[in-house]
Amino acid sequence: MDWSTRSRFIANSWLFFNQALKQTSICIYCLASAPEEGIICNECRDSLPKQELCCAQCSEPTTQPGRCGKCQQHPPTYHYSHCNFHYQAPLSDWIRNCKDKRNGFWLKYFARWMIDNPPNSLDSIDALVYIPSDRWRLARRSFNVSELIARKLSREFDIPIIEGCLHKKYGKDQRGLSAQQRRTQLKSRLLAGSQNLTNKHVVIIDDVMTTGATADLAATHLLHQGARLVGVWCLARTLPRINNSD
Repeated sequence: MDWSTRSRFIANSWLFFNQALKQTSICIYCLASAPEEGIICNECRDSLPKQELCCAQCSEPTTQPGRCGKCQQHPPTYHYSHCNFHYQAPLSDWIRNCKDKRNGFWLKYFARWMIDNPPNSLDSIDALVYIPSDRWRLARRSFNVSELIARKLSREFDIPIIEGCLHKKYGKDQRGLSAQQRRTQLKSRLLAGSQNLTNKHVVIIDDVMTTGATADLAATHLLHQGARLVGVWCLARTLPRINNSD
């Protein structure tokens, strides 16, 4: 087979495969049949690392219902949190692919999985606020994961998004930093807006909660703008580090 024929064969094979994908839903994890417009089969979806028993305030794993000992002694400023999954493979790989590779393909699925399991307080929520991106990251990635998820949740549940409550300045990537290091960096990066949130139940939307430092400072800013109750709703929660008091 000469190169010209081989090139046409490869091109036609790709066109055929691409058309087949449009006609058939295939699980990207095990290659079994997936539900229509889905990307993973029901079995693989059920095996995703779901949050089970966890603290009602910080969403870290716990052995009994309610608030963990850490939150009872040193509570964060947000009143509760709801995270749908643990930040573990394969979900963690998909989130990194979405953010680091600028692959917006995942966004509708992230939002759908959150829509399928909303917080118990859903009916009393007055407004959503997403964690903003700084201008440099927004220009590099072309989208803010938290914002686009928030917009899908807003449309699904008919809950308004209040813009301008939070602003973010450029800073170094926080991945790998401890909770204390994150808090120190965030103080000069995550800034408050000047919206009137008087007596509102506001929920912060983000893709991943790592140490909780971002949610804690964001909640502080929202409470200063008059919010009555602040919750946090994230797709995934990072498991705490062993022997790490942060």
